[in-house]
This record gives sequence, structure tokens and C-alpha cells, in this order.
Amino acid sequence: MSRQIITTTSCLPRSFLLAEYCNLAYYQFFKIIVMVKKPILSFWQIWNMSFGFLGIQFGFALQNANVSRIFQTLGGDVDRLAVYWLAAPLTGLIIQPIVGHYSDKTWCRLGRRRPYLLVGAILASLSL
Repeated sequence: MSRQIITTTSCLPRSFLLAEYCNLAYYQFFKIIVMVKKPILSFWQIWNMSFGFLGIQFGFALQNANVSRIFQTLGGDVDRLAVYWLAAPLTGLIIQPIVGHYSDKTWCRLGRRRPYLLVGAILASLSL
């Protein structure tokens, strides 16, 4: 699917306006208006996308059905299972705004978000 990009510019060279390599954050930095025309999806494209998400939800449901048993196997007390279930959302509530704050102020050749995604993926892989 190709994107149609309509831009208004007066100060940038033509090479900055390549439609396929558009970086919205870069354009917003230069205060250029970028409008992307959304593709129209057919019924079967939406069906296939939804069916894939259904499979993902089944995987999450199966995993969550066994988490309490996994906590017990790792030595967790049955009376404290609710606290264990709250640990991940509370950690996200505290950590995500902090990481978001720093990623908003980060700018490198990988972009603003990719360094944090890369480090997070590596740490998640190592923790497994």
C-alpha cells in the first residue's frame, strides 16, 4: 500500500520530500504540514487482521490462566497472589512515564524511540 503525502514547504530541498521515507517527527521538527491519506481496507483485509489478533488474545488468555500456578511453583504464597498480579501494572505505571520523558529528550541517529525499544528488547530477552 502506498501512502499519498501532501506537503507544503518553501525552504527544504526536494530530497527531503520522498514519500516512502517520510519521518513524521522530522517533518514536525521543521513545522511542515504532512497529511497522510489512509488506505481503504476491504472486508477480508479487516477480517484477516482481526483473526490474527484473535489468535494473539487466545495466547494471552492461556498464559494468564496459568500465571497463578507459575507463581505458586516459584514459591509464591497463595495469600499474596493478588500482590504479585499488581506488580507488573504498578511497575509500568511508574517506569513508563520516566522512560517516555527521557525518550522525548533523546535524539540520536537511531531516532528518539528506537534506542529505548532496542535496550528494552535486549533486557527482556536476557530476563527470560
